[in-house]
Amino acid sequence: MCLLALNRTGNGNGACNGGSVSEMKSGHTLSGGAPTGVPVFYGLAPDGIHSVTFYFRRHDPLTALVISNVFILHNPRQRLGTPKRLVWRDASGAAVKTIAFP
Repeated sequence: MCLLALNRTGNGNGACNGGSVSEMKSGHTLSGGAPTGVPVFYGLAPDGIHSVTFYFRRHDPLTALVISNVFILHNPRQRLGTPKRLVWRDASGAAVKTIAFP
């Protein structure tokens, strides 16, 4: 599976880290950059995930809604750094899965 983010001119970025549904469910589709000129983190989440909470080393947690299995989080001036973990949440806000990054 791939997720591509393109701007009006066709330039952009993509995440092709997950090649299967099982890889997506393990969290291997997170990417980041500024594909449309706005720095973001983005990725895919499986059915049933309502939001994704990002935890950073030097910033408070931030939550992005999942729409049609896609989440996007604005990374102002790329100051957030790399997430140390993500938490997938259901519609009630309960944690469904935690994905830790080195």
